[in-house]
Amino acid sequence: MKQSMFTYKLSRFNSLFNSYWILISFISALLLIGYVYYAFGVDYFEDYRKLAITRSSAEFYRKLGDQMLSRAEFKSAEEAYQEALKINPNNIAATQGILRTQILEPLKGEKYYRPEVVEAKLNHLSTVLGRDDYLIHYYRGILHSDQYEFDKAKMAFNRTIESNPDFIAAYNMLGTTNLQARDDISEAISNFSKALKIDPNYAVTHLNLGRSYLLTEDFDKAIEHLARSKKLSPQAESALMLGDAYLYKGGDDSIDNARREHEYALTILENTTQ
Repeated sequence: MKQSMFTYKLSRFNSLFNSYWILISFISALLLIGYVYYAFGVDYFEDYRKLAITRSSAEFYRKLGDQMLSRAEFKSAEEAYQEALKINPNNIAATQGILRTQILEPLKGEKYYRPEVVEAKLNHLSTVLGRDDYLIHYYRGILHSDQYEFDKAKMAFNRTIESNPDFIAAYNMLGTTNLQARDDISEAISNFSKALKIDPNYAVTHLNLGRSYLLTEDFDKAIEHLARSKKLSPQAESALMLGDAYLYKGGDDSIDNARREHEYALTILENTTQ
């Protein structure tokens, strides 16, 4: 009995001794690292910090690429993905992003001319991204819209939104399709408003809302959104419609305001054609 009690106490002592020894060793190591850093300027954690910064910077550009891709701004998206890979060549998401831009950019360029080319590219893209990827539905919607198949287009854009509720371009295209199909304009305004909630500073959405309110003869709201679109992205189209909105609204300054906006639009067009 005394022997087992002695053995138990010895075991407890060894256990406590080992625990304290590990703790003291760890504290000593930290003190040594601190001394070496302040005495000689050696940072043992420098490589880990650099790795963390590298990964976070690469992720910043990768997320920027995703944002540009969601707006169908393919060149900007590819540039952002390339920056991410320069920082971290092992960023798989950035590599996949570049693949998407390389497939979608020529798709965007050809969609108005040869539907069979678009269909072939969509079939290829679906093997890469998967048939239910939101971009597959989005570009099928554009293809149907170009062929005046508005019901199919709306179905495709709705499936895009189901797959990616934050994809602004889908709301804008769905609203545009509502206008093309001569649906209830309030439905188009609803879709454009949903896009605006995602990004209040997206010029295309303000342009679309301005056009819609022109059709409903709500000229104050039309002027509000068209002026906002022009401020965010000065374009001849927004200036022309803004001038029309001032003219239709009437009032003492309507003609002067309309003339100013139309002249502004002509200036942009002249600079573009030079």
